[in-house]
Amino acid sequence: MDRTKDKEQQKTKVNGQDKEQQKTKEKGQGREQHKTKEEGQGREQQKTKENGQDKEQQKTKEKGQGRQQQKTKEKGQEREQQKTKEKGQGREQQKMKENGQDKEQQKTKVNGQDKEQQKTKEKGQGREQQKTKEEGQGRGQQKTKENGQDKEQQKTKENGQDKEQQKTKEEGQGREQQKTKEEGQGREQQKTKENGQGREHRRQKRKRGAGQGGERKEYLRSAGGGRSLGRWSCSGGGSDLP
Repeated sequence: MDRTKDKEQQKTKVNGQDKEQQKTKEKGQGREQHKTKEEGQGREQQKTKENGQDKEQQKTKEKGQGRQQQKTKEKGQEREQQKTKEKGQGREQQKMKENGQDKEQQKTKVNGQDKEQQKTKEKGQGREQQKTKEEGQGRGQQKTKENGQDKEQQKTKENGQDKEQQKTKEEGQGREQQKTKEEGQGREQQKTKENGQGREHRRQKRKRGAGQGGERKEYLRSAGGGRSLGRWSCSGGGSDLP
């Protein structure tokens, strides 16, 4: 009886131990599983979290990159548009400038051509007029020349005659002057001689009396050919001969 009881107890004990062990084991397994589960969940959550973070970061990064790229793209577009605009303005301004220059050059060219044509026309007219004038002058000059030659020949002839006559005249005058000079000198000498004689005569007459002054003057006039040869004093006191 006791032995059966022992066996029963032993069995119960074993069963209890087994249960306890089983329970412990199950608890342990449960804990392990729970721990494993929690760890697994933790890992999963961590992984999910990390993945989420990675995805968020990736998304944020992509957004940032997208924004940066968008911004860069917009800046690039703005620069490109600005550059294109400036180029367009530059081309437009260049085109306007060139058109303005072309118009100005065209205007200048037209004006220059007009001026040149006007100048050429005026030169042509001037040349034509000059030619006509020269031809007219030439004819006139020819006529004048012929007339002038005739006149010149006539004048030359006359001048020649005049010169010849002048020369002859001058020679004649020279001879005449020489003759006159010589005659004048002769007369002067004669007169001087006569004056000397007159003085002597007057001195002789003065001795005769003071009332003969008029006779002396008349005498000298007769001796000098009727010309006054000096200034005489009316008092009869002498003469003032040169």
